[in-house]
Amino acid sequence: MSLDYSLLGTEVPINNIDKELHKLWQEDEGSSKASLINFAIYSEEEGSILKNYSAVEKITREHSCRAILMELDRDGNSPEIRSWITAHCNLSGGKKAVCCEQIAFLVQGYKPGIIRHTMFSHLDGDLPLVVWWQGDLSESFRERFYANVDRLLFDSSAWKNPKSEYLKIVQAISDTKGLVVQDLAWTRSFHMRLAFAGIVDQPEVLNRLDTIKKIEIVSSNTGRTSAILLVSWIAEALDYQCSKKSNSSQSDSFQMLTKVGEIIEINITYGESIYAIKSVNVELEATVFKLSRENERQLICQELYRNGELSLKMHCLADSPNDAELVTDQLSRGEKNSLFRKVLPSFLELL
Repeated sequence: MSLDYSLLGTEVPINNIDKELHKLWQEDEGSSKASLINFAIYSEEEGSILKNYSAVEKITREHSCRAILMELDRDGNSPEIRSWITAHCNLSGGKKAVCCEQIAFLVQGYKPGIIRHTMFSHLDGDLPLVVWWQGDLSESFRERFYANVDRLLFDSSAWKNPKSEYLKIVQAISDTKGLVVQDLAWTRSFHMRLAFAGIVDQPEVLNRLDTIKKIEIVSSNTGRTSAILLVSWIAEALDYQCSKKSNSSQSDSFQMLTKVGEIIEINITYGESIYAIKSVNVELEATVFKLSRENERQLICQELYRNGELSLKMHCLADSPNDAELVTDQLSRGEKNSLFRKVLPSFLELL
């Protein structure tokens, strides 16, 4: 079934993109162009540029950029590139529209360098380049590509083999000096980490951290890397070392050794859920705390029990299940992701 690409705007020859963009702004005097970054989305999934058009609509409400959508069909015979231009506009002060340019490329057929040359030759000046890479890291992901990227977003939960794909990420970090890598699976654990830290800061928990006996995590079937990243963060924060691990299609279990030689059990159970991390239960001596996603609201419920009685109940914000909103939040934080790099070695060990 043929797809309708008219949503992407005006189809133009690739050699005329800059000229047609210039004409676009000349014809619309009531709008002004805004761009702080180059933001590119790359995918090899059929129809992805149509899906990603909607994602860019959401992202450009918060972040001014030149958006580049790129879809590669590797099964094409000789390389052919189709391109479209349009703009995403939002009102500023209720009077004037502030617009972000979008260029979409459908590349049919592959040859080395075609992705790099097509994307890099259509960037907006010297602005930073943020790439959201969707799917597995194919042969298009090579040093000559990522060496020119400032910030790389990816989602390890979508990878068929996270361990081997992560080794490519580690190599990219090693090959480059300033590349910032951000895993959406890590982003999905952000508010659960905040909720965990918020409960741990309570005196009746903080004073008993050395009595933790067991941690139970419930995750979605697709949230394995998010859950293991959370375990890695907990191990880093509490100075645990993994002494034993076992896994199946439905669970992961880890025995952690504390700095005083005690054994802590951390278990992850996988099931049907729209949330990467559905709940976290932590058992201490005479105390239990529970973190759980609310079903109806974008909140995490924090509960603290003392000798079986509920002694504290709070709520905090939860991560959105929408990928475009996660990317928007990640771009807003704009950090170098030093904590992620810190937990990366232990994560790879647990993975």
